[in-house]
Amino acid sequence: MTRAAAASARRLPLAAAGTRARLSFYPPGLRQAAHSHQRAHVSIIIAGTVREVSGTRDEIGFPSTLTVRPYEITHHVEFGPQGALILSVDVDDAISTRPNGWNHCNLSAAQRTLLSWVLAQGGAREADADECIRDLMASIEREHFHGSPPSWLIRARERLTSEPDVRIDELARAAGVHRAHFARAFQHWFKAPPSLFRGRALLCRALAELASGQSLAAAACNAGFADQSHLSRSMRATFGVTPRRLLRRA
Repeated sequence: MTRAAAASARRLPLAAAGTRARLSFYPPGLRQAAHSHQRAHVSIIIAGTVREVSGTRDEIGFPSTLTVRPYEITHHVEFGPQGALILSVDVDDAISTRPNGWNHCNLSAAQRTLLSWVLAQGGAREADADECIRDLMASIEREHFHGSPPSWLIRARERLTSEPDVRIDELARAAGVHRAHFARAFQHWFKAPPSLFRGRALLCRALAELASGQSLAAAACNAGFADQSHLSRSMRATFGVTPRRLLRRA
């Protein structure tokens, strides 16, 4: 595989074994000769443009474009005049179906919201970043659900509301379902990925602590955040303001 190196890259902390995420900036005009990848992966363009050529296909990806590539797909890549900032995630164990070739699509509103959480949580606890990544990958696939939400899913939501520090993996194991199926079912019936729902439940607990007179550090700790900076990032990602500014306006 012949491939020019990125100008800069930062590996996001992830807890899941075998899952790797990279937030990379590729410089303007960089060209990568024909190459393939040994692992299936998803790339999300955050800024800039990317031209990709594979066989007779010639496509340009813009911000909020998501690309799913099976392994061993050969392609040429050329980055635009502003370069490109890209989140890449190896997904061999995260996606159950494989397209026949690489596939470009635009991020949905839910995926864009989840991506903002992936980037915001990337500097927090590894498990939080891992949960966001897993839910982002699960949202790529679709399942056909019918009827009302199953009782195991309702119980999981109730527990997630009352115990927002519980891990999503633990809820899936308790329900006896695969983690990806849990995420897709949760998002279908409750219109939010479980990691986002969990984050909002944590924020509700933290806001209640703050409203009762607790300090920012104490509220963050009691609510289950890594620290007060983690709480502030989550608050800003959800409401666009810091906890102190929100409370001053209350």
